Amino acid sequence: MEHIDVIELKKWIDAGKQITLLDIREKFEVDYCKLPDAIHIPMHEIPSRIDALDEDATIVVYCHTGVRSQYVCQYLLDQGYRKVLNLLGGIHDWSLRVDTSVPVY
Repeated sequence: MEHIDVIELKKWIDAGKQITLLDIREKFEVDYCKLPDAIHIPMHEIPSRIDALDEDATIVVYCHTGVRSQYVCQYLLDQGYRKVLNLLGGIHDWSLRVDTSVPVY
């Protein structure tokens, strides 16, 4: 499984790289803070909503700290998705290292 850290993701976003940000946190977490332009599909809904994801897209999966997203990345890889990356440190690390306006929880 491949990973990406928040600094590299920020560079990709700033460069306009075509990626799909997939937020797999629960609704109450997303209501508190989120990354712009992310698709929100809670972790437990991924199997039933997998068709919402483009198999050919580069998908960066994130959660709070990167643990749940790691499981979702593995699931997507097992389903035949090839360009899936786990965001190391999740939105927590994003808040600390990239955008301090995103609340930490």
